Amino acid sequence: YRSAPGQVLICLFNFTKQQQHTDVPGLPETAILLLDSAATQWDGPGSAPQESPSRILLQPESVLIILWR
Repeated sequence: YRSAPGQVLICLFNFTKQQQHTDVPGLPETAILLLDSAATQWDGPGSAPQESPSRILLQPESVLIILWR
């Protein structure tokens, strides 16, 4: 996690071979997904559906990079 005045950048990693849930308290619905390594454009299995604005499901062996302002 990194922050600058008015913005926060979070990197979430899942090194396991199973989907993992994580909570990101305070993550607004306006957050921008900059990278999902599980996306099909990266030859991944596809992005996991987001459960709620602050509860995130990560695909196996993947990384998410999220920006919010």
